[in-house]
Amino acid sequence: MLNVYNGVVTTDDTGEATVTLPDYFEVLNGEYRYQPTVVGEFAQAIVAREVHQNRSTVATDKPRITVSWQVTGTRQNPWAVPNRIQVETDKTDDERGLYLHPRPGTSRTPLGCASRRLTALDGPTSWTATSRECAPCSPRSRTSGWSRPCRLSGKVGTSTRMRCEP
Repeated sequence: MLNVYNGVVTTDDTGEATVTLPDYFEVLNGEYRYQPTVVGEFAQAIVAREVHQNRSTVATDKPRITVSWQVTGTRQNPWAVPNRIQVETDKTDDERGLYLHPRPGTSRTPLGCASRRLTALDGPTSWTATSRECAPCSPRSRTSGWSRPCRLSGKVGTSTRMRCEP
C-alpha cells in the first residue's frame, strides 16, 4: 500500500525549497520515493535532502524555479504490514474468463466468479461493453443488429457480442 503526497514549491534565490509533509508522515510511511519535476522552464531539479522530521529539500540549478513534487511512502502501520496487497494473482481454472469483481451497483453480479462463464458468440446473446450487463436477445437481421436492448443502458449491444453459459 502506497500513500502519495504531492504539491508545488518555488525555490528561493539560492535554488532551494523546503517540502513540508504532514506531522504523521514518518510514523505512517517507510521506503520513500521522490519525484521532483520542473514546471515552466528548463532547469534541473534534485532532492537535496531526503525526508527527515517530516521535511525534505528540493534544489534547482537556477533560482526561483517552480517545482512540482511527489513523495510516496509504503504504509508501515501494524495492519498494513501483514496485509500487503498482492499485485497479481493467478485465477483458478473455474475463475478464468470471469471478472473477480463485477461492476458494482447492479442488482446481480454479471460475469462474476460466482456467476457465469463468458465465451465467444455462437448463440443469441449479447454483451454490451458500455453497461457491463448481459442481455439475452435474438438476432433480427445483419443490418439492424440485435433486437433486445441492454436492461441497464437501453442500448442495443452490437459491437462486442458474447454468449453466457450457465
